Amino acid sequence: MIGLYIVAMSRVLQDGEAVDMTNILILQDQPDPMEALRKSLEATNELYFVKGPNEAIAILEQGSVNLIIARVHLDSGNIFEFIRQVKENSRFKELPLICFCGKRTEVAKALCPNLSHATEVFGADKYICLDQFCVEGRCDFERLRNEIETVISGGAHDSH
Repeated sequence: MIGLYIVAMSRVLQDGEAVDMTNILILQDQPDPMEALRKSLEATNELYFVKGPNEAIAILEQGSVNLIIARVHLDSGNIFEFIRQVKENSRFKELPLICFCGKRTEVAKALCPNLSHATEVFGADKYICLDQFCVEGRCDFERLRNEIETVISGGAHDSH
């Protein structure tokens, strides 16, 4: 397990004005989606990447996270068990949680509405398919950031 100390929400200058930074915990075990999330969010947020659900829970227990983003297809664990652990914990259950999938196969595209619904039933606030923002190596980082920020500001909806 990596040791990270998470600080409370901090302030940065953006367009000459101080704005609050959101501490985002990202549960992700593949490099491509990690880069898209990093490039979309790092300018105005503190990002904490972890590779497994146990590591994510340990980070949540350490400090102040304002948002959780978790990959649906984890090699290192079960996303539904992770969501259950978060939503059953009185310290974490109110944290907004976004589930996402990276590049989808044709089968995954067909299953997307079912996965979206399942993550919502378990307690996720939003389901995002990154391939709607990143196509053939090009990403619309601003559009992805805006989609994620709707959850931070309280306006969750699915993007698949």
